[in-house]
Parts: sequence; structure tokens; C-alpha cells
Amino acid sequence: MRDAIQAMAWANPARVAGMEATLLALKSIDVGDRAEDANDVILRSWANSAVAAVHHVKQIKKNSLPKLIKEEVTGLIRGDSWWARERLTSIRNAQEVNRLEAKRQGRKRADRIASMLLDMTHLKFTLEDIPNFDLPRWRPLVYKGTELTAVDFGKIKGPLLKAVKIQRDARLNQLLRNFVPPTPSSVSNPGYHGPEDITGIVVAGLPAKIFLEICMNLDLATLSAVEKTCRDVRLLLQSTHADRIWRRIRLSVGLMVRFQDWSERAFLAFAMSRTCDRCGHMEGLHIPRIAYIICGDCFEMELFNANAHNYKPIKPLVNSMVKLSAGSYVDAGWVRYVKGCNKLMKASYADAMLHWVCHLPKAVKKAVPDETLAKHVETTTRSFLDIANQCETWRSARDPGCLFLVQRREAWYGLAPFDLSVLSVDDALFGIAS
Repeated sequence: MRDAIQAMAWANPARVAGMEATLLALKSIDVGDRAEDANDVILRSWANSAVAAVHHVKQIKKNSLPKLIKEEVTGLIRGDSWWARERLTSIRNAQEVNRLEAKRQGRKRADRIASMLLDMTHLKFTLEDIPNFDLPRWRPLVYKGTELTAVDFGKIKGPLLKAVKIQRDARLNQLLRNFVPPTPSSVSNPGYHGPEDITGIVVAGLPAKIFLEICMNLDLATLSAVEKTCRDVRLLLQSTHADRIWRRIRLSVGLMVRFQDWSERAFLAFAMSRTCDRCGHMEGLHIPRIAYIICGDCFEMELFNANAHNYKPIKPLVNSMVKLSAGSYVDAGWVRYVKGCNKLMKASYADAMLHWVCHLPKAVKKAVPDETLAKHVETTTRSFLDIANQCETWRSARDPGCLFLVQRREAWYGLAPFDLSVLSVDDALFGIAS
């Protein structure tokens, strides 16, 4: 019997690394009788086939010597086609068992990885964000058929977290697209004035539409003078219907951008003015990054140290919000020096951001981590900053004298009005009287 079994040349599966607990090993029996060779364990189905082969030969050759029966059995096992088929079937079944076991172990490992990702509660992952581990990219890393160790997870943690975060952000961006954070321009948006419907309105004896067509041919100085003739004309030229008139003038002076949602006239007045928006009578510094014109006396009332605010809900968003570098303003005395004061923030903008965060739906606050919300704020404000930078470049080229206001801090009321010739407009533009 031993020779018949050894003729199958099957090694002990329990001695193969990683095979100790497999069904292949559990379904094997020891037929070696403490033999030291590798063929001392065999599948039960194979052992049964060997026994059947021995009985078959003994029945045919009842009077043969044991040595001859042994040779017959060995030859039958090694050469008979029936035995070859039986052996191949057994091998195939064993391999199938191994595949199922490896798949089960891999699935267990994948579930453990998914569980560890979901346990990172601060990242707010969901099952939707976790990739399909059956994909070729992840399968070699996940389906290894052994228990997951800290070392194994450490090897795949970096690329796996990156992929999961990308999927999470794509899902949350759909959720956040209806919640647009404020920008400095939206906070200080002057809006439109005048009638929304000009049907039937008569100005200077002309229908409003005809009057606006005539204004399309006027230059900036003439249009500014016409605007001051009466209240009806002023309101009409500040309405949405006059946007195309002011747009033509804006483009003619080389200013190719405009703050979103601002009227054409309001943005043109902002770009060309020097009057402080807060007090209304001092010469102010033109700062497109905060969509504001502010003088030295009002500066510290409107801007504050971004690192010293008490707005806890927006603390994670501060790095993504619009800020000013404090260096030049501290040096010139526009703001008192405070240790750690290197960034300034507009108070009304911070208040608007606080209001926006506090009024987000609870479901959004629960689902969106701070880093994703900060990225959403940064993405939304990027277009505003692009416009502000272009406006600042245009302004510095058109009115270089304004750049020295930080050092001068001169009040312009009571003094001779500043020269607007550098802007190619007269002193009466936008209500500035000589």
C-alpha cells in the first residue's frame, strides 16, 4: 500500500508555507506511519483510489507473489489512463479549493481595509468613496490571502487614501455647489439702482431706450456730466439697462475685467475712485483684493489681524480666505504692530463668512470635513482674486501716485483736489467736485 501511495508523488500539504489551515490539508490523512519522506500525507480520495487499485490487482492475480502485485499496482497507478484522469481531477479539485480559500481570505482582508478607512471619522469617508478592490490597480495589494497587518496597511495607506479622498471630494463637490461662500466683492456689492422696466419712461422728452442709444456714443466725461442733470437720468444710467454703455467705456480705458455681480458703472467707479468707502471724504487707498477703498484713519476700523479673530467656526477656513499682507501697513503706522500680525482680514468679509458657515445645513456640516470645505472656499475665491490682481495691475499703471498713499496718509479735504488727469477724466467724474 505504501508503494502505491508513494507512486502518486504527492507532497505533504501541511508542510507547505501558508497551507497549514487550508481545506487541502484538513482533508488529508497520514498514511506514512512516521515516515520521514515528503509523501507521508495524501488526500482521502486519492488514498481510496490507491486501495481500490490494490484490490483490483489482487482479484485478477490471486496467486501472484506480493512483489509482482506491487509492481502491477505501481504500473497501474503510473501509467493507466483511468488513474491519470482520476489524479488530474483530484488536482483540479484541490486547486479550486485553494482559489476559493484565497478569495475568501482576500475578501476578508479587503473588508478589514474598508473598515479601517471608515474608522478615520475625521476624514468622513463613506462606502461610496472606497474603491473597488477587484480592480487591477488594487487587487495585487489587497488579495494576498493572509491576515492584514499594520505593516501591510502602511504600504498601501498613502496611495489608497489619495484615491479615496479624490472620490470623496468629487461626491462632496456636488453637495457644495449650491452653497457658494461669500467673497469680498459680494460683501461690498453696491448693486443696481433705477427702474427694472423702462417701458413707457420718458427722459428729456425721449423714450428711455432712445435716450440710452444716444448715450452709447458719449465719452466718459460727457456721460458723467449728463448723469448729473437730474434724478431720473441718474437712476436710468445706474440701472441694468445702462450696463452696455458703461461696459463700452470700461473696455475703452483698457480695463478688461469686472467683479462678478457688480454693475458695470459701480465697478468702473470703484476702479477710478480714490475716495474712502467708509468715511466718504478722505483720500483712500485702492485695494482690489478686499474690493474696498479705505483711508488711513479708517483702515484699522475695517481690517484686523487675521490670526487674532474670535470666530471659532471659520478658524479652519482662515488659510483659504482672502487676506492682505500686513508688513507695509504696519511699517507705515496704518495698523498698530501686534506680535504675530502678518495677515489682515476685512471685518465685514469675516462676518459674512461666519454667517455662511453657521447657516450651512446640518447634513452638510456633518458630511463635509474641514479640509474639503476649505478647498471649496479657496476654489470659489480664486476667480475673484484673478480679477482683483488684474484690476490692481491696471490701477497701478493708470494712477501710480496712489501707490505712495500708504507712506503719505494725506487728507484730501481742505487741500487742492488731486489731479485726475492721469486717469484721462475731469475732476467732476463720479461726483468729485473741484
